[in-house]
Amino acid sequence: MEATTEESHAAIVPHTKEIFERITKPLRSAKKYYCLGDYAATIALCGTVTEMLAILVWKINDVRLRGNPITEQFVTTLTSRPNHETMRATRRYRDPAHTLQST
Repeated sequence: MEATTEESHAAIVPHTKEIFERITKPLRSAKKYYCLGDYAATIALCGTVTEMLAILVWKINDVRLRGNPITEQFVTTLTSRPNHETMRATRRYRDPAHTLQST
């Protein structure tokens, strides 16, 4: 089974180690898995490549939120979530009566 013909291959692509490892290499693997009939692996690898492309576009463009540049610290603050186990333990430490209740 042949997925593509030789004429449809791109001869010129930007080549850096990051692009090769995160985009080109998984796409080649996805093509191989498609030819072998492992469609779930093909879809998974294509999803991974899509995420990598989104990150690449994010790095290339000057993305702003309400006119302000988005920094690494802002992203960390935005995506961090409180550790509920730590919060629960802190609450028990402060309120000994809380330990009698089921958690």
